[in-house]
Amino acid sequence: MDPRAARRVRRRPRVRLVPTLYTLRGTRPRWALDWARSLDRVIALEPEVLLPGHEEPTLGRDPVRRVLTRYRDAILALHDATVRGMNEGKDVRTLMREIAMPEDLRLAEYYGRASWAVRAIYEGYAGWFDEEPASMYAEPAAAVWPDLVGLAGGAGPVAARGQELLEAGEAVRALHLADAALAADPAHRCALETRLAALRRLAAGSRNSMESGWLRHAIAATADRLARLPASD
Repeated sequence: MDPRAARRVRRRPRVRLVPTLYTLRGTRPRWALDWARSLDRVIALEPEVLLPGHEEPTLGRDPVRRVLTRYRDAILALHDATVRGMNEGKDVRTLMREIAMPEDLRLAEYYGRASWAVRAIYEGYAGWFDEEPASMYAEPAAAVWPDLVGLAGGAGPVAARGQELLEAGEAVRALHLADAALAADPAHRCALETRLAALRRLAAGSRNSMESGWLRHAIAATADRLARLPASD
């Protein structure tokens, strides 16, 4: 390589990304320990050039070793924290909320996310069963949303509560309530507006390309549902 080109590569800012142990497009989880072992094999080769798929090249034996070691250690940190949490009896969503990258190994969550990696590791060991008896059956929890919405007074009050949560910065909880309201009344304007606003709020705060893509898809679909409603009086 031209030495001047090498210097240009070194001067470019590098963003180290969280490994995508699971992608949202529907692939099988990539097993964390296999990935770590693969990195160990590459480190043992002492490469002098690293050409990753989504980042800038890294040149030099020592810089390459540092980058690969950091990736390996980050994957193992997520793996070990997840296994500890499982042994403590914590459920997958609790661990998704609690586990974060150690500060000295922190990586950018542009393609993958630490929480998705945690879920991939958890379900790689435990499978889909979360030890809740209702999970053994084909009827999902969402099947009772219309009943709960009815008990709460209908889709209107539920959507209104979602709006309150959204104003309080609780976009995910607002989205859940909007979805529950729509399960009871799929054409409820306020519920659709709440859902759309929650999705837009989440999209505005997202720095992850996969997350953003799915949010944009949901925004377009929800906006289309709103546009198809009869004009309000």
